[in-house]
Amino acid sequence: MSDIPKENGAAPSNHLELFVKAGKDGESYGGCPLCQRMFMILLMKANAGELTFTVTTVNMAKPPADFKKLASRLPVIVHGSEILSDLDEMVQYIDEHFPYPPMAYDNVKAAQACLDVFSKFSFYIKDVSHSATPLLAELQKLNMYLDQSPHKFLCRDIPDHLDCIMLPKLQHIRVAIKAFKDLEFPVDLKGLWRYLKNAYDSDVFKQPCPSDQEIVCHWLSKPELPGLSKEKEQFYSTDGKPRYSFDIPKDSQDEQKPPVEGTEANSILGANGVADSKTLGMTLNDFAVQLEDYTPTVSSIHQVAALACVTVIRKIPDSVTAFYLNRAGFETTDPRIVRLISLASQKFISDIANDALQHCKMRALGQSSKKQSKDKRLTLTMEDLTPALAEYGINVKKPQYFT
Repeated sequence: MSDIPKENGAAPSNHLELFVKAGKDGESYGGCPLCQRMFMILLMKANAGELTFTVTTVNMAKPPADFKKLASRLPVIVHGSEILSDLDEMVQYIDEHFPYPPMAYDNVKAAQACLDVFSKFSFYIKDVSHSATPLLAELQKLNMYLDQSPHKFLCRDIPDHLDCIMLPKLQHIRVAIKAFKDLEFPVDLKGLWRYLKNAYDSDVFKQPCPSDQEIVCHWLSKPELPGLSKEKEQFYSTDGKPRYSFDIPKDSQDEQKPPVEGTEANSILGANGVADSKTLGMTLNDFAVQLEDYTPTVSSIHQVAALACVTVIRKIPDSVTAFYLNRAGFETTDPRIVRLISLASQKFISDIANDALQHCKMRALGQSSKKQSKDKRLTLTMEDLTPALAEYGINVKKPQYFT
């Protein structure tokens, strides 16, 4: 935050200026989810009569001299003598000076449902993760929350700060995975599609939304991303008429009642976090019966010769799980409950190991690329395990004698 001199005949005290990323033509809105987020917040406040604002698009490749005096990044908000370029400061400043409508949220379940969607998308779109499985699992988790929510948006029937964060990101994900991966949101994610439809029906989202071409152009500028075919380059060229993916699949608009709590298993997730089609819709009793014949396993890879490796599958005995349950003060004689805890533990450890692998690959991309052997093995280190554990609320710190 910094100051600029006040001028005579200044704009009204409730008038703001918003500077956002320009599109290829220098005038349209560029594909920046952060800029769209701030635009949506100001529209919410303006529609309530709290403020007025003007929007100026800026080409950061050739920024005007006047803008260079204000900031070196986007978005930027100017209010009188105040200049704000830090995103958190902007949100706090707007909420303090223009409090209506209140846009803060405290819905922990909604926030958790959204937490990892964009990171899993980034791993996938940048080819750190070659499988769409983690991304689809996060979208399914978000869909499950939306399916059970009575609201049009994440926490209420009008957009709040969480929606202003998530909706631009979801639009980027939708357009980018279609362009770069030929993948679309599954039609059966009806809660997610209903949420997007409510957004597409709202001018607060549609007015600042960049075109599909600008979103693709934004991701094409990332050096980690693969290029497009000539046909796709032509299709997503910004020279043509702007196109917007505001359509909703017909099959996704069927009314769907949320499952009654306690009667249906929400979804039984496999080791990679994706629901097994054999268990979707299965009653909890049926699932419990299957646990009687199920034994959780762990696998490890051992090198038995110079060029040969063998995968060893080991069972997790019920007695081991029961022992640690007893130490934690929990006792049960039902083997199904013990195996359910074993299954949850297996899933938890698999998720942490997979997230640590993604962090390792992301770190490798950022390092200087040297000629490496194709069969180089990856080693699990605390450097990758620590941020993975932090995502689950487990903070790991080295003892002082290691620092």
